[in-house]
Amino acid sequence: MWAVTIPCDHCKRRFPLVGSLVLRHPYTRTADDGQSLRLVTDKDTWRTEVIDGPPTQEPTFAAASGKKGKSARCPFPTCGHVHTLESVKSMGHAGQYRDALLAVGEEFQGSRKVFRVPTEQEVNVATSVDLSSLPSLAGLCAVPDELIPAGNQDTVRASGYGYRTYGDLMNARQTTKFVATARAIQEIAAECVAAGVSTGYATALAGYAAANLPRQLRRATRGAKLLSHGNPNGTAQNRVQVADVFSDESKVSFNFDYVEAGPGNGPGTWSSVSESGINALKKVLGESPAGRPGRFRRASAVALPFRDGSVDAVITDPPYYNMIDYADASDLFYVWLRRTLRELMPDLFDQTGRDGLQDKTDEIIVKRGNAPGEHRTRDFYEQMLSRAFGEARRVLRADGHLVVVFGHTDPDAWRRLVGALHDAGFVVTSSWPSRTETASTGVASIKVTVTIGCRVATANRPVATATQVDREVAERVKTAAREWDRDGLALTDQLMAAIGPAMEVYGRYAKILKPDGTQAEFDRYLTLARTAVRDATALKLDELPLETFDAPTRFAVFWQRLFARSDVPKGEARFLAQADNLRLEDLRGALLTESKSGYKLRIDAPSTVSDKSSTFEVVRAMAAAWDQGATESVAAVVAQSDRQPTDAHLWAVVGEILSQLPPSDTVAKALTAVQRNAGTITNLTHRVATELAESERDNQPTLPFATKES
Repeated sequence: MWAVTIPCDHCKRRFPLVGSLVLRHPYTRTADDGQSLRLVTDKDTWRTEVIDGPPTQEPTFAAASGKKGKSARCPFPTCGHVHTLESVKSMGHAGQYRDALLAVGEEFQGSRKVFRVPTEQEVNVATSVDLSSLPSLAGLCAVPDELIPAGNQDTVRASGYGYRTYGDLMNARQTTKFVATARAIQEIAAECVAAGVSTGYATALAGYAAANLPRQLRRATRGAKLLSHGNPNGTAQNRVQVADVFSDESKVSFNFDYVEAGPGNGPGTWSSVSESGINALKKVLGESPAGRPGRFRRASAVALPFRDGSVDAVITDPPYYNMIDYADASDLFYVWLRRTLRELMPDLFDQTGRDGLQDKTDEIIVKRGNAPGEHRTRDFYEQMLSRAFGEARRVLRADGHLVVVFGHTDPDAWRRLVGALHDAGFVVTSSWPSRTETASTGVASIKVTVTIGCRVATANRPVATATQVDREVAERVKTAAREWDRDGLALTDQLMAAIGPAMEVYGRYAKILKPDGTQAEFDRYLTLARTAVRDATALKLDELPLETFDAPTRFAVFWQRLFARSDVPKGEARFLAQADNLRLEDLRGALLTESKSGYKLRIDAPSTVSDKSSTFEVVRAMAAAWDQGATESVAAVVAQSDRQPTDAHLWAVVGEILSQLPPSDTVAKALTAVQRNAGTITNLTHRVATELAESERDNQPTLPFATKES
């Protein structure tokens, strides 16, 4: 276990940045007390101790109690100076970071990890590595010196802390191990050829061997933190792992304290990853000993290496806009594979960009971040996606199939996908949702994707009226939704999956005409598909069908069922509003609050209440009124909203909001009290309503109801 150290701004003494002092949690079932790290200071120096049991100190790099954002605290008793995160980052950009070895974990009885303090010899060996003496690999500097491109702080997190090259992403000893591994693969391939093995076969073997490098790299940079499973009370199993450096298959993580998988045996080492790879190959060869060779070509999706009309099927899973920066995230693998295989596979590893990394000229993504001069914009993505579908149309036979796997949480992305397919001459003929992006891995970007089957559009498709197609889409989606419900597909996933059946119906017709003679756009059916899902679920509030409530309340109830208190992207929020013929602009403030990450449903008090307020707003006002004046204030709200105190819809929404909130929530507590006092509130409302009517008749001010503006 390693940590980055910094010099204290105040006392100038260097100290390690440690985010957690837990090495192994306790586990009562095996009478294991667990282990923790302790920092011991002595004058101007520090050292580590490994102790049994939970930590006895606070980490040196953590968020202060009750505050957001992390900071670094000097552990020396005479100092204790606190450094902001920005101050810590500036030290990295100034080249002031140093690596220090904290602890060593060894396997005990084959599985359990036991930690100890490193010996003096281990510290000396680990810190005396001289990278400058390493000879070159395949004509390249042995230590990857390719610069991490600007604008990649979100994708390669270490670049935001002053690490400039891909070689900087690991410490010197880790780097030496990977250099030695790459050199060994090259040397063994050369020995195979010298012994009479064909160059092609030796290259294939080297390729299989090099495939282990990315598997090791996933747990071998400054993003590989220690994963201590279990909990402080010892009730859960306490195994220890090295975390994957990819937080969600897109971001290369960074941690000041990190773990190095050693060069010997155990998880993450060469012996471990190579053995599992060989076992997988044995299984495949054992099950298919008489397989036929396949032919593979590497080319751009906008320039397929096939003749016109020569392909039976094109199957593609295109990038989802800005969901993953594929090439930028995988350049970490590329720089090491290039050093290992460049001389054996020049067709793959000599075709680099000017920066020595993968060529991103034709990469069809929307690049995250704000890199200067970035060409991978939304317009570029959509133009290239259309070109790729057009190229698929060129190489397909007349009766060929195009299969597109797509998944995105923003309906705008679906609209553009359909537009690109339409422009390329395709129609959707089938679709089905699948859990291809499982959440069980902990790194999936989405849970459900939709597989879309397409055929080349025929010239004799019929013309239909919008009314007819509206009915077909609604029926098709409702039928599918009932099947999805039986299969246990979540409601949020059904909303996305509904786009598929809508595309199927839409693609049956050459034109869909509205009553005024204009053509109906696909947007119409995106909205209709989502409305059909909601209708198919037959949501009821206290036995009252959802469609009997006012539109803003329907919207709010459905939103709460789907997303609870989570932030929702703007595109998703807009389409949800359109399902009830509402405008997002009209809901902002009254029902929704806006932030950088999207929209969130309001359950706090509205600014005003009147007879024009939705039932959902009135109920929120009732909750706030309870805290201000109990039953009388609640009765005033009901009277001011011109609602009958016995209105079943009003009390149904009270129960609905309660059912979706935890009991500890302040709004839930208030509404629980409102429910218990419903009879009293009903009686008081009649009296308050009479007083309101009399005051209005006498031109007197109405009864006040004070609420807090959100």
